[in-house]
Amino acid sequence: MDRAVRIALASKTVTALILPNDLQELPYQEPLRKHGTAHSGIGYRAPKTTPHATDLDAAAEILNAGERVTMLVGAGALGATEEVIAVADRLQVAVAKALLGKAVLPDDLSWVTGSIGLLGTKPSWELMRDCDTLLVVGSGFPYSEFLPEEWQAKAVQIDLKPSMLSLRYRWTSISLVMPQKR
Repeated sequence: MDRAVRIALASKTVTALILPNDLQELPYQEPLRKHGTAHSGIGYRAPKTTPHATDLDAAAEILNAGERVTMLVGAGALGATEEVIAVADRLQVAVAKALLGKAVLPDDLSWVTGSIGLLGTKPSWELMRDCDTLLVVGSGFPYSEFLPEEWQAKAVQIDLKPSMLSLRYRWTSISLVMPQKR
């Protein structure tokens, strides 16, 4: 069970435990130490990942140069609400949310425009349509037709998973690895 929890936390995914019914009804006994058994310990602390200083400087230059900066947050930003709010306040930007990132920010913040995409809001659509700079935080939003036109916006993408970088939009700038926080 400890291993399943650790895998779920580290991979930000689901894991499954299948226990036979008769085993569930037995009283707990400490497992024996013998050949072929797997033992596990409790606890997990995610490693700290920090982008290179030159990448942070380049991202800051792009974001500071933008006149109509927009932020898109996704499920990868879950647990980073305070940081997302701090960045949005610092940049004075509006934020659209991918459906899987809906819980990142409350909808009652004046600068949150709601969801984007097939189930999105008109303000989020207009935000993407009119931006010249896009900051994407933890999102692999799948519907590129709801993002700015190709080459319209310079962009910075922050994500933990390199496989998610530049997946939906041809970035004209850089991608950063987002620090994990637990």
